[in-house]
Amino acid sequence: MNNKGFTLVELLAVITILSILMLIAVPNIVGAVKRSRDKTFVEDAKKMISMAQYYQAKNTTKTGKFSLSQLDDSREIVNGPNNGLYDRDNSYVNITNSNGYVYTVCLQEEKSGKWYYINNKTEDKIYDSLSVVESGLSQVCQ
Repeated sequence: MNNKGFTLVELLAVITILSILMLIAVPNIVGAVKRSRDKTFVEDAKKMISMAQYYQAKNTTKTGKFSLSQLDDSREIVNGPNNGLYDRDNSYVNITNSNGYVYTVCLQEEKSGKWYYINNKTEDKIYDSLSVVESGLSQVCQ
């Protein structure tokens, strides 16, 4: 009798090992994707702050609320972290001055309707921080 093949025990051992590997790998992959999305948003927020600073210098405006459509003529900031387009009219940078400039950046994706925001941070804290809050209905970005 020719016994070429795997036994049931061998197949169960392989399935068990693959299941354990999946239990370890899947949460790490999901976490890496979320960190990547957060970094995408933070980079877009940094670009918007730089554009707002340029707009301030060009127009001698010190504070205010500047929409993405107002700041980004070249459409450099287009795609959001979830592969949707940013809502150019509702996404904005708000600059206030209380012993130094404080920035609030709000970006809304059209497809998902989610808001991504960084609230009331000084410039040095925005660049050091990955404090991204994702919300369906944001009280900050209204």
